[in-house]
Amino acid sequence: MLDKFDSIDFAPFLVPCIFGFVHFSTVQKQNKKIDFVLISKKDNRRPGKRFIVRGLDKQGNAVNFVETENIYIVHESQQMKFASYVQTRGSIPLFWSQKPNLAWAPKVAISPDHEQSLKASKIHMHE
Repeated sequence: MLDKFDSIDFAPFLVPCIFGFVHFSTVQKQNKKIDFVLISKKDNRRPGKRFIVRGLDKQGNAVNFVETENIYIVHESQQMKFASYVQTRGSIPLFWSQKPNLAWAPKVAISPDHEQSLKASKIHMHE
């Protein structure tokens, strides 16, 4: 979306749009204030609908790959303590598909080309 602005002098200061969610919350308990921040962002290289798009592409991009970070900030008198936890999730990093139907667990079809699947999986894991 921002490609056309690369030639502008202030291009390094442009902030890309993200497909995600941000939430801030504060709790006051006795003499402590605790801030909670939740940041969740979805990779835009391979979005997809559940049961329709699955697995990896040849560039190692997993469908519905999401990174979520929980940040806790505890304020005590003149100190702040931070804790953070990052979780990533997404489709299983292989070439596979699943044809949607009304069954609770539609059958999974794993690609017979294991070499290509392994190659894409290694790219995904390396990133």
